[in-house]
Amino acid sequence: MKRFFTRIGVADKDRAIVGTMYFTFFVSGLVAIILGALLPVLQTEGNLTYTQSGALFSFHQAGNLCAVVLSSFLPYLIGKKNATLIFGIGITIGMLVMTVSSNPLIYVLAFVLTGLARGTLSNVCNATVSEKSTKSVIALNLLHSVFAIGALLSPFLLYLCSKHFVFAWRGAAWMIAVLGSVFWVLIAKSDMSNSKGGKERNPRFRDIQSAGFWLSTAT
Repeated sequence: MKRFFTRIGVADKDRAIVGTMYFTFFVSGLVAIILGALLPVLQTEGNLTYTQSGALFSFHQAGNLCAVVLSSFLPYLIGKKNATLIFGIGITIGMLVMTVSSNPLIYVLAFVLTGLARGTLSNVCNATVSEKSTKSVIALNLLHSVFAIGALLSPFLLYLCSKHFVFAWRGAAWMIAVLGSVFWVLIAKSDMSNSKGGKERNPRFRDIQSAGFWLSTAT
């Protein structure tokens, strides 16, 4: 393991937080794909129309978008760790609440929360790995590979639980909720910065005047 972190340019003191980011992104990959695989089940149990079930993903992406916007200034106001913990718990809560009721509003809540969490964790994981690694290109490529592994395994996890677990698809949701709790605890215990910005560091928002900023954002 030490050799792995050396190869991606991570110092000994940063191994724990970088390892946590890799594990977190793996769980994010699980969530990203399992929600789509669960839609037919939720549609049946919630008696949703095709349009309504598809709209759930819109709520998920709306949460994702809100997280991207909020993560640009919330760490400055309440600290990076606090912001990550507040929204990161959305995976655990979201995956749990969708198993307790077939009410469409509960499904909406679950998809919004998981979207908020995924958007926040995507920003935090990418930024932290890039910051802590002297070989950020390699480290970031591996980070996204870990996300892909989670995404690849997600449908198989759902299939196995549906076929062999007494609670069927809910078993997969609970497993991911547990994994979400694990990375939440790891982040809570990590040395992730939680310092707030001061008035002297108040951003001037020059980026919003740049055409390149808006082009990248739209993309």
